[in-house]
Amino acid sequence: MRIRRVLTLAGVVALVAAAAAVLVTLGRAALTPSSVAAAPAVTDSTWPYYSPAPAESGSPPPAARPGRTATASAVPAVSPAPFVQHFADGPTAGPQPMRRSPTAPLKVPAFVDGCDHNYGTRTQCVPLAFPDGVTGAAGKCSWLAAHGFTGLIVAGRDVQGLDADGDGTACD
Repeated sequence: MRIRRVLTLAGVVALVAAAAAVLVTLGRAALTPSSVAAAPAVTDSTWPYYSPAPAESGSPPPAARPGRTATASAVPAVSPAPFVQHFADGPTAGPQPMRRSPTAPLKVPAFVDGCDHNYGTRTQCVPLAFPDGVTGAAGKCSWLAAHGFTGLIVAGRDVQGLDADGDGTACD
């Protein structure tokens, strides 16, 4: 039993010594300069936000000194070159050839939007299916009038029977 205690104690001492050696090594490595290179500074003058860092000096700028004001000569006379995208000067850069305008009208299926385009103008939507409870030409006309559809022209066939007198105006 005594040998076991001695061996356990020796193992603990060895473990503590190894941990201390690792900590000392890491501490020394943190105090020495790193071998990793620093990130390079941006020097591309075509970058849109590039402005070289001003040199730091011990004296304040001329405008900040008491009793002096900034003059026009303190402002730099040259502005940086404009930023040009790298692909803008390539061999494919240039205006595209003009394409012919389409001559065929766009074909849209009739009543795809749920509107009956036989009535009103192109911008008006007289519904194909009226709400429940709205039946007959008189009910449809009163519903249309309540929703602001007055003086509707009959642009096509009177399929819903809204132009009773056949004068070309629905619900009059």
